Amino acid sequence: MSTFLKTAINTKYQGLPLLSDVSIPSEEWIRLNFAPSNACTTKAMQYTGHFNYECEFNIKYQDYACFISADDKHKVPISEDVPVSTGVRNKKTLAPAEGEITAADHDFTKLSLTPSITLFINIPNDISESFYDEKVYACFKDAIFQPSSTLRHSTEFFNLMNRQYPIQFLPSILSLYTDGDPDHRCTFGSVQVALICLFLAGVAIEREKMPEEFEDEFEALRTLEDIREKAKDNPCLKIKKCNQTFCKVCYRIRMPTDIFQNLHFLPDPIPSRDNPDHYETFANLYSKPTTEKFRSSLINLESKAELVPSNILISAKIREYIKCNSCRKIRCLYSNSHLIEQQKQDLKLVLQTYTYTCGSLIFSDDHNLAQEIFVRVQISCDSPIELLYYSSKKIGNIPICYWCGANSDFKIVP
Repeated sequence: MSTFLKTAINTKYQGLPLLSDVSIPSEEWIRLNFAPSNACTTKAMQYTGHFNYECEFNIKYQDYACFISADDKHKVPISEDVPVSTGVRNKKTLAPAEGEITAADHDFTKLSLTPSITLFINIPNDISESFYDEKVYACFKDAIFQPSSTLRHSTEFFNLMNRQYPIQFLPSILSLYTDGDPDHRCTFGSVQVALICLFLAGVAIEREKMPEEFEDEFEALRTLEDIREKAKDNPCLKIKKCNQTFCKVCYRIRMPTDIFQNLHFLPDPIPSRDNPDHYETFANLYSKPTTEKFRSSLINLESKAELVPSNILISAKIREYIKCNSCRKIRCLYSNSHLIEQQKQDLKLVLQTYTYTCGSLIFSDDHNLAQEIFVRVQISCDSPIELLYYSSKKIGNIPICYWCGANSDFKIVP
């Protein structure tokens, strides 16, 4: 048992001390649950660096900032004839132990409500403190007549900000953190225009001329799809007043001039020079030019192709099979030539060293078989069996289910 964890829990909740016979997981057990099952698994780091930078940005300007987190939650179904449970899709429904469940559990309903949740974050004084404390607003919309849209969200933000700050000026800085849904994603032009409308009203807008290299790129984009695809390289929308005395669009700034002049956009997270496994600190990057090449979604987009040479992904070059330790599905091992006895022994030794999971490599980069034997990496435990498995003539190829990989309980077709 972990004395440290037990002390931490008692300190956190400050209630009655835990009894001595209460079982608390050991620190080793918790550490084990965060360890990858395969040391060679190639999974991108979670791109939380930008959120951390946004938090530190708001701490730096907490006297002038309003930090909002917003999201649309799961739709609440409404039935026409009988009550319908919100716990659909085989999820359990709360009911009295001796009671009778009278609500339907299907999700085929025409009517529903969409809850939009907006959290006004109480900006702490330090990044180690909680950012999930302040007032939460819930707006319910009819999914038929009040569908979620960018303009509707902007209107909600405007009304909620006026309610949050009833007797004072609105903060000079609005920092918004949302998910990637189409009505919230800042790379979409409709979302950008709706957010700009929070600051502009009753004016005519014309975009400023960009540098020549950007104008040439924009000129080459012919369709909206091309513009959206290009905009994926810029996942954040950043708006700042020009502070020009002759400007007829921007209102005059309300924060001190020296603060405004030192106000810069959020930097892009980049790995630290001292420790590449962690991002550089916000203080070291703020006000400095950065690049987006370390954004995980961009890295994933560039790495969509399989690591296996395309001429090897054929049924005739399936040499062995491997079973995922998590889903127990069979995956194919490919090689350009038949494996010699030494390669078979090396492969057997590797598979005995650690367990394989779908989507991971089976060899480290410096292994002698890394460029000889391949497995698909653009798959997961949710992926079905590879179609090439069924056309392979390799000995040991048994009939298995395409979806789950089971090799029993098949129905005999007369």
